[in-house]
Amino acid sequence: PVIFILDTSSSMSGKPIENLSKALKRTIELLRRHSMETKLINLREIDSREYVTYKIAIITFNSSAKLIMDYIDVEKINDLPRIEACGATALRVALYLAKNMIEDSIITPKNWFNPKIIFVTDGYPTDNYRKALKDFISNGRSSKCIKYAVGIGKTFDKEILKKFSTWFIETADSSDIESAFQTIADDIIARGLYQ
Repeated sequence: PVIFILDTSSSMSGKPIENLSKALKRTIELLRRHSMETKLINLREIDSREYVTYKIAIITFNSSAKLIMDYIDVEKINDLPRIEACGATALRVALYLAKNMIEDSIITPKNWFNPKIIFVTDGYPTDNYRKALKDFISNGRSSKCIKYAVGIGKTFDKEILKKFSTWFIETADSSDIESAFQTIADDIIARGLYQ
């Protein structure tokens, strides 16, 4: 499983949200290609039915949080939901939404190994997020996830992203999101090869 937690607050309006949408689409294409390549390789092998695939989910947060795409096989994704920027930066609800998905073994089965979380923001949370952040990184299955964080520009809270993430990437501006996502996708793919 790969869960994107994306800041879609009003500060992401215009070019940032466009760049985020393009980077998201490109990353899903990379993961789809990897999944298809491993499937083709393994179909050639006698009695081999195993291959790497990814279940993608997307959560956006602004004045509230919303699951805009529930888990779907990367190979079955045709179109991505449109993301628009507006409102504040309510991180707490997004973290609880993601945590509930990860902890529920019906939604995220135990044999879906090592969930990956990709958290992107360009700002400071506007809500009381501290308890939710501590719970996410300290308790349950969410504490064991591989967590990537991407900070855009100069106005995000670096300490939150460092606390949250296994791997933190700082970008100068939104034009670097695609490059950051490429690095993350490469790491996810490399990890998938050795599970």
